[in-house]
Formats: sequence, C-alpha cells, structure tokens
Amino acid sequence: LRQLGFPITKIKKLKDFLNEIIDDDCLLEVKRKEAWIFLNNSSLNRLILLLAEIMQRNKNIPAAHALLRDAVTLYPKDLKIVRGLSWLELIRGNMAASIAVLEDGLKAVPDGFDLMVPLADLLVHQGDTARTTELLRRLEARKSPATQVKYLKVRLAMRDQQWAHAAQTIESLRTDPEVMRLPGLVIQLNLLL
Repeated sequence: LRQLGFPITKIKKLKDFLNEIIDDDCLLEVKRKEAWIFLNNSSLNRLILLLAEIMQRNKNIPAAHALLRDAVTLYPKDLKIVRGLSWLELIRGNMAASIAVLEDGLKAVPDGFDLMVPLADLLVHQGDTARTTELLRRLEARKSPATQVKYLKVRLAMRDQQWAHAAQTIESLRTDPEVMRLPGLVIQLNLLL
C-alpha cells in the first residue's frame, strides 16, 4: 500500500480495522462506513478483493461481507468482486443471496461469462433447469469455452438422472487438455464421479 502512495496513517488504520474482531453491530456499521470512505477514495478494486480475503482469513466474515457488499455498489461491473460476494454468501449458507448477487451482476454485465457459469451451476443445484437451460443457450451463443458448457450439461444430465451420458461426458472432459489447465474444473469433475 505504501508503494501505491497510501499515507502510513491510513495503512495503520486499515491494518487495525482488518485485525479487529467486531461483535457489536453499531461498531460494525461505523467500521463499514470507514472502509467505504477509504475504498471510495482509492478506486482500487483489486485492493478490495485482497482486503476481503484477509478479513476472511482472520475470521472477520461480517466485515468481509460488508466490504464486498459495498464494493459491488462501487464496482458493479467488476466480475471478480461480484463473484467474491457471491462466494461469501455461499460460505455464509445463503444460496438465495448468492444467486441474487450473480443475477444482479449479470444485469450490469449481460455477457459476463464468469457470472453465468457459477449461476447456472447453482441453479442446477436448486433444480431450476429452465433457467439453467436458458443460461446454457446464452453461453453457447456467445461462444463460451466448450469445457464449461459441457460441464454444465453434465450437471443437467445428472439432474435428469441420465447417468450413462453424464459419466461418459465427464470422462471425456477429464482427458481434455484444456480442462487440465483449469484445476477448479478438474476438482469439480472428480467430485461428480
């Protein structure tokens, strides 16, 4: 932060804020506003993600949540921030909020491939095959990576209990060189077997 030109007093204040566990709702609101002012003045959306990760690591989930919620209003088109908030909602056990965050993100960035795939995955999990199918159509129309589209089709096939088709597609994906460069997808595929 010092190299980015932040004054040492702001850095110290931010460090103290990140390391503090806040149990009091009133104090959390004050800290949230302080973070909002800091972030609004800095315009460094990458820093927001880093701060949220540090807060999560320090088990300060309410502060990370407030920070990402505010960050999404500042940077509604930043797909990483939107995904970060969505993921945090999942960690908190709120799938409906996670879906809503991704849907709001798609309103800001209608062709946001990085939001469509996790949204479709969550919708399959909830059994909403109609909306998942619509997202698949959008992904295919925008020439999204075939591996991601196939993965979502596997999830739909499994939902429809088409086990043989799903297993065959999983095996073909697991040997695809493009998939080998995507460790998160490899893990997901292994979990589906």
